[in-house]
Amino acid sequence: MPEKKYFLDEEGKRFFLDTYDSTPDCVRRLSKRFNVPRYTIHDWARVLGVHQKRKKHWTEEELSYLKNAWGDTSTSGIAKKLNRSIGSVRQRAAHLGLSRIDDDKLNRIELCQAFRCGDRTVGQWIERGWLKGTQNGEYGVWQFSDKQIRDFIVRHPDQVNQHKVDWLWVVDILAGERGIGDLGPKRKGEKE
Repeated sequence: MPEKKYFLDEEGKRFFLDTYDSTPDCVRRLSKRFNVPRYTIHDWARVLGVHQKRKKHWTEEELSYLKNAWGDTSTSGIAKKLNRSIGSVRQRAAHLGLSRIDDDKLNRIELCQAFRCGDRTVGQWIERGWLKGTQNGEYGVWQFSDKQIRDFIVRHPDQVNQHKVDWLWVVDILAGERGIGDLGPKRKGEKE
């Protein structure tokens, strides 16, 4: 029988049992704390009876949250909320056909960045009917075309904070198809 390379004393066992929760971050921390490889942490968890198998199946609630949050929340934020790895969230989103990017439209996050305002402000514009957009299928991801953004700016110029917004972007949006535009950086998929 091969000799064991790593040992866990009684004090270490108590610490291990108090802190182990099977998440990748916890496994990394324990691996550093005990100066052992991560597979050893998993082995100790199995021997001590605290090993938790990773979630294999996504619940309907998790899938619903992922679909609703995909366009408005970062991948790491979704992963944290669902207690899953970022890779798992990306893989499931790809499997569901979720996409954050439509080359000729801005999503809600990008629009907040362009206007340099909070998501709550954009949400109020949508609720009041001032800002028209389209929701991407059953997933509810908001997307806004240049025309929809232009209509909002023309009808509600008082809502645009001139001290924050990038005015070259605003002029580009307002110029529209007239050929005056192209003042901002190229978006993904546009020709030079």
